Parts: sequence; structure tokens; C-alpha cells
Amino acid sequence: MNGESDYVQFSSDTQACINSIPEVSREKYKKAYKSFTEWQKENNLPSNSENVLLAYFDELSKKFKSSTLWAQYSMLRTMMNINDNIDIGNYCKVRAFLKRNSCGYRPKKSKIFSSDEIDNFINNAPDEFYLLDKVLLIMGIMGASRRDELYKMKTTDCRDLGSAAVLVRIPNRKTNVSRKFTLTGLFYDVYKKYRELRPAEVGHNYFFLNYQKTKCSVQRVGINKIGYTGKRIAEYLKLPNPELYTGHCFRRSSGTIPPGRGLRSLKRYGCWNLQTLEESDDEESMNEKIDSGSGITTRRATKAFQSVERQTNQHDDHEATQSDHSENSRTSTPTKLGGNKENSRKNQKRPVDASAINDVIRKLRKISDDCNQYSNEFDVFCDSLAIQLKKMPIDRALICQEKLQSVMTQERLYQVTQTEQSNSYDYDQSQIAGSSNTYQYMKSSPPPDPEDKPGYYSET
Repeated sequence: MNGESDYVQFSSDTQACINSIPEVSREKYKKAYKSFTEWQKENNLPSNSENVLLAYFDELSKKFKSSTLWAQYSMLRTMMNINDNIDIGNYCKVRAFLKRNSCGYRPKKSKIFSSDEIDNFINNAPDEFYLLDKVLLIMGIMGASRRDELYKMKTTDCRDLGSAAVLVRIPNRKTNVSRKFTLTGLFYDVYKKYRELRPAEVGHNYFFLNYQKTKCSVQRVGINKIGYTGKRIAEYLKLPNPELYTGHCFRRSSGTIPPGRGLRSLKRYGCWNLQTLEESDDEESMNEKIDSGSGITTRRATKAFQSVERQTNQHDDHEATQSDHSENSRTSTPTKLGGNKENSRKNQKRPVDASAINDVIRKLRKISDDCNQYSNEFDVFCDSLAIQLKKMPIDRALICQEKLQSVMTQERLYQVTQTEQSNSYDYDQSQIAGSSNTYQYMKSSPPPDPEDKPGYYSET
């Protein structure tokens, strides 16, 4: 063991290869390799075979989530390639196990702030208690910043432009690509107010200082306090589940707030992975998808109507031109052959194809039918159930279908019983009580949740 860091002792040439790993993650790679070697010693398994790796990850799967297993696999693959000259990427059984373990796993992501919630906090939160939180929110949203980047921000990264604006530069230590943005208007006023509270004598040049009771101390704001800022803001706004607004909520919120940016523009703006941005679109609810589709449908219908109107006007103009031309041909005197040939070509319009207008009309009818697809909320609910059932295994989907159909059958039987009883004068009181009890039991029994884990169903 290494006495300095308590990690596995590496040779000089191996250490040189390890130094090629980014410094921010180097100790994590060493720790992952150390954990594996200690596990080998405890279980007396000195071999690095595929079965040994499979047993190791099987034991880790009982304690960690799928995302952690893949991270451990990546770090262990790099370290074993450097130190043992073994590429575990060729171990097909291990990769198959990790993929199978990832089935059905959904990562837990930080919640985001909307633009209205940000404006509400900036405008209404008292500066006496929340001035530091406001500046952190502004810097995090405008710069798509991580908490580590805010923690390491320095005063030299903020340059006042002298015209009620400040240029902020964030050196991205993860991708080695710096980002720049400007603060103006209300954001600049909040920044200026906090900057002017900075004491004259500070032993460092880090930007964020501890703020209490309208004063800044010389103490630097810790990275954990920056990470809890989102929770403090959510608690002030009285949002549900404020603990889900983690230190990454500023960066995630920044990707959804800027208007008029496409995915590729956002990729350059925040140095994001394009695939991550595209996958985040799956978090939209069913109502948001319907609203989005309605907007697209409306734009399509508007363009189609404009096309019909344009072609109709062209058809009318063409008929008017032909009428004027026939009228002039009867009254005008003969001219030389080809005398006004060039002018006639300029004034002549291309004839309109009537079949194109019919095609547009058919498209409009189809769009109108699509718009009427969702007549009310019950249609949307049924489509949502169908989508969820299709994503389930067939056996679990059939069980859910059976239970839902059972609820509907009980309700219909109750309605039929009520109708017969209302038309009859001599009915049995005991039957009414039995039907009422059945209905009350059906109402008190909540429908099964299709998104529950398979093991949670109570099969009858």
C-alpha cells in the first residue's frame, strides 16, 4: 500500500500512465481499483478472469444502482488496462450482466426552475436574507454553471464593462472550454449590490463570500452551501419536494429557459452532450405533448389555408387575365408577328393545377380530423393507459388489463342494478344493501398503478 494515499503501490511507468487520467478524477480511479484488489484478497481470488469480474459486479449490484456499476466498470477497465495489461472490455458476460441490470432503471435527476419562478424569487425575495442566493442563481442560470465552477469563481473572472453591464468568464474545468456571458438590467443591479459589500481586505480573490445580515465576511462560501442554494430557493417559493433541487438544478434550468435556441445552440451554450438534451425531452408530461402537438397542428393548418388562398388567388388572377386578353384581342388592331411577344410572356401567368387544390383540401380535412382526435380528458387518459400497457411485459400488461376491466364491470353492474330498481316498486332491500356495499368496496379500492414494479402486484 502507498503510505501517502493508502492506495495500491504502482510502478513508475504505471504511475506515468495514471497521470494521464484527469486530475479531478484520478483519485476515484485509484479507489475503484483498490476496492477490487481488496475484494480479491478477502475472497482469495487472485485471478482477473471474466468469472471473477462477474462475481464482483454481482456483489456490487446488491448495494449500488446501475449508473454506479457502469462508472465502476469504466474506472476499473482503465486501471486494469494500465496496471495489469488486461482489457475487460472484451468480457462479454460482464457487459451483458450490466446491460441486463440496467433494464427498467430511470436515473433520478434534479428538478428545474421555470422562468416565472426565477423572476418571482429575484423580484420578491428580501435581499437581507437572500442576496447571496440571488447572485448564485443568476450566475448559475446565465452561465449554465456547475456548483464546482461557482465555488472556484474568482473576482478576476468578472469584468465590469462600465455601461451597466458586466462580462463574466467561467473557465470550464471539466471540458477545458471556457464560457462567457453578460449581466445587464436587474441582474446587473443585484450583482453590483453584492459586489460592493465585499470587504476591503480579503486574503483571497474568490468571488463568493459568506453573506449574513446585509454584510459580507472574509470567509469563502463552501461548495456544500452552494449545493443547498436550490433547496433554499425552492423552500422560499414553497415548491413541492424542495430537496430535489440539488446543486445541478441551475445548470439543468439553464438548458430549458433560453428562448429561441435550438439543441445545437444549447450544446455550444453550455457544453452539453447533444444526446443528453434530446433525451431530456422525454420528461414532458402527456398534457405538454398534446399542447405541443396542437401548436404544430395549428401551424400546419395555417400554412395549408394560406396555400389554398394563394392558389385560389392565382387561379382568379389567371381567369381575369385570360378574360382581359380575349377582350383586347377583339378590339385591338393586328400587329406585326412577334411585336409584343416579350411583353406577353411577362404578363402571362402559369395555369393552376386544380388537382393541387383538391390535394390541399384533403390535407386540411385530415388535419381537422387529427385535431378532433382528443375530444375530452377521458380520451387522453385512455391513450395514456394504452401507451403504458404497451411498455410493460405482456404478462404484467394482461394482469393490469384484467383488473381495470374488473373495475369497469362492477361499475356497469351497479348502474344496471340501479336502473332496474328505479323502475320496480317491490324490490328487495337486501339486494340494495348488497349492491351498495359492492360499489363502496369498489370505490375504496384504488386502481393498480401500471408503473409499479412487477413484484408489487397482488395476483388473485
